[in-house]
Amino acid sequence: MPPSMARAAWSLALLGALARCGGDAGGLDAGADGPPIDPTCARDREPSARFSVVAEPGASARIGSQVGGQLLAFPRPRLEATLLTEGSCWFVGARPALCEPACAGAQVCDVEGRCVDYPEALPAGAFTVTGTTPPVTLTPRAGNGYYAEQGYPGLFRADDVLTLALAGDGPVAALAATVRGVPPLALPTTALIAREHAPMDVAWTPITAPADAEVLLHFDSDHHGVRAYVECAAPAAAGQVTIPAAILDRLILAGETGIGTYIENAWIEVHHQARLETPRGCAILESYADQFVQVETVRAP
Repeated sequence: MPPSMARAAWSLALLGALARCGGDAGGLDAGADGPPIDPTCARDREPSARFSVVAEPGASARIGSQVGGQLLAFPRPRLEATLLTEGSCWFVGARPALCEPACAGAQVCDVEGRCVDYPEALPAGAFTVTGTTPPVTLTPRAGNGYYAEQGYPGLFRADDVLTLALAGDGPVAALAATVRGVPPLALPTTALIAREHAPMDVAWTPITAPADAEVLLHFDSDHHGVRAYVECAAPAAAGQVTIPAAILDRLILAGETGIGTYIENAWIEVHHQARLETPRGCAILESYADQFVQVETVRAP
């Protein structure tokens, strides 16, 4: 599996209703050994499955290819927590916890003070995407990851109806959802400036099809063992999101331990998602397009 999944903010949930930006869906399999399941498919929880189709050909930052994903036995341990929320943005940073007794073997102490395992990836049968040109079918690779080895120019258009489906394998039941295609993201500039103690406006060309597409912005300070990031969400049609000064300052402060770049990685994406609540956690099926940006940090005098 190519390096990729680090970018996703994955989340958890129970079998039940579908919370989605998209259409019909079927369920995943029941039961898993892992940390307690959060009863909602909330944005700030780690999912157990994520499968994506990307607007542009070539490798995606998240999945390593234009089509792919992975299903885990249960969500990855969470080692960070949402420490501040303001408006449509939130700051996530390390929240050390102490497990008593100390965790044994390969277990780690999560933010809730629980000793938990890292999950294994599970085979889930063929992964198919229809409504695209051409339709795509993938089977699990070594390590049970799914990814395409080629790019597909013009794979889908904005607002196309796309069906993403896993056939299932043994105890892993079939899973399917319908989402809408998103267009490539257009930005007026990819060179941004973050000023300490000041809000920051980030703009893109408004997207009206699909009508309920969402833009997600991600800035992080992910170096020297420091894991901290800011995310903001806004309707894609809005064309802009504002990062409040209090949120941005937390990330700039966290970046002081870095290598001269307070904000090391930054990207903006537009996506259309189906979020399915399952016994193993939240399963996300989506179309998206992303754009990396550079952020210069200016400290206050």
